Amino acid sequence: MKFKIILLILFTMVFSVGSVNAEGLNLELSCLKDNKEITYLDVGDTINCTFKVTNNGDALEGATYSINNFSAATNVKEDNSLVSNDNIQMRTVGNSMTTLINNRSIEANQTKTITFDLKINDFELMNYKSSISVKVQKDQALANDSVDYQVLGCKYLTDGLINGSSVKTNDTITYNIKHKNIGSTAPPPITKDYSFTLTDVISKGLSYVPSSSKNNDQKIDEPQVKENEDGTTTLTWNFSSLVSLDFSYSVLVTGLSKEVSNDPSIKYVDKEDSIKINSLKNIVSDYNEQSSDQQDNNNNNNENNTNTNSNSNTNSNSNSKNINTPNTASTISIIALSLGLCMIVLSLILLKKHKKQ
Repeated sequence: MKFKIILLILFTMVFSVGSVNAEGLNLELSCLKDNKEITYLDVGDTINCTFKVTNNGDALEGATYSINNFSAATNVKEDNSLVSNDNIQMRTVGNSMTTLINNRSIEANQTKTITFDLKINDFELMNYKSSISVKVQKDQALANDSVDYQVLGCKYLTDGLINGSSVKTNDTITYNIKHKNIGSTAPPPITKDYSFTLTDVISKGLSYVPSSSKNNDQKIDEPQVKENEDGTTTLTWNFSSLVSLDFSYSVLVTGLSKEVSNDPSIKYVDKEDSIKINSLKNIVSDYNEQSSDQQDNNNNNNENNTNTNSNSNTNSNSNSKNINTPNTASTISIIALSLGLCMIVLSLILLKKHKKQ
């Protein structure tokens, strides 16, 4: 009987070694974009994630951290130390990517902090939403957590003439900037403020055509126009919400440059950085450098003529004042002389009368 009890105790001890208290693990995941809470994401954005694993149970050896997303986790660190690529494994199922961080150990009453980056790619646009899930596993899942986020599901594209094609002086170019849906389903209702500013810098040799701004074939307010010192022009439009952008406007080729281009970008109200949109460049086939220089000279001459005319008018006014001043003095002198003569004549008459008496 005593022998059986001893065997039972030894059996229990052997199978207790290395056992894990699954309920003792606590995992918390959080993700930020530019150190701010994620409101929405665009393709190409990078988000920074952190998850903390606290072990309130027994020591855990040989565990695996599993990160699941459409993108592979990069820049993986554990307690600020970069994890060796030898311990990182990638698995792909369809469009889903799982990053496995192997051979992890967590002591009892210890907290591990793991950080990693994810870059949003086109696959995330299929359903306009996505998630990051993280779990700690050893033969089975021991703890897990996830973060959901929304992807706008669109790309910005600039259409117009074929990039690099030629145009001529007095041609009109129409630029078309689209907020294009490349996902397969409709986006969820927009509940946040997605107002944005569209800016396009057109090169020297282009001028904005008034009243040509349209969105979805409907005329919209004119842009703010700023003439820059380098000859470029900055055009700025404000949009109150992101509903549907099929925007177009026109420019006139003036012939003052052998190459013309635009440089569009969009900035959301809650983002610090602007999103660059592809630009278009075109060659002006009939560009004449001498004519361009002559036009610049004409503009300079016009400015000089304006200044000269202004100076001439000033001088003329000054001369007029100088001329008027002598005329007034002469008139006064004549009047004074006439009065003097009259006094002399009157004196002679009085003197003659006095002698007769």
